[in-house]
Amino acid sequence: MKLSDGFENKLFAAGTLIFFGVCFYFSALSMKTIPLNILYATWSGLGIVLAAVVAKIFSTKPFRRRD
Repeated sequence: MKLSDGFENKLFAAGTLIFFGVCFYFSALSMKTIPLNILYATWSGLGIVLAAVVAKIFSTKPFRRRD
């Protein structure tokens, strides 16, 4: 969402909205077979990991460890 520059960059804004829609669609399909608590825990964990991976790929700032 940062690359969409407040949704001014239409390409990244459209990509963000499409991926949100795809994620919600597949989570709704998953709820037919997976209990909600398992789905939510998986959604949260994967969301954190994938957000970090995407940030690492598209970010120009180096990652630093905090001491």
